[in-house]
Amino acid sequence: MKSQLRKHFLEIRSNIADQKEQCKKINEILLNSQQYKSAESILLYINTPNEVFTQKILKHALKTKKVYIPFTKKIAVGKIESAEDLIPKKSGKKYLF
Repeated sequence: MKSQLRKHFLEIRSNIADQKEQCKKINEILLNSQQYKSAESILLYINTPNEVFTQKILKHALKTKKVYIPFTKKIAVGKIESAEDLIPKKSGKKYLF
């Protein structure tokens, strides 16, 4: 069931028209929100293809906030200090070590 849901929502995201523009709007809404501005720390995922692009949010947040992201190899969350804490893998994606 979980696999089917993931596949279903991936298909929906893949068919969104003008994904870059939609991601830009989402980023602007978040970065301008009072909740984001007043937060001392945030939990943020590192996007994969067909997810909302989070690099702009990450770069902004690292300047002013404590940033936490989910680990990919185990179910945990870890704090990062900079984008350098992410290491590239062969696929080009970045993950915590």
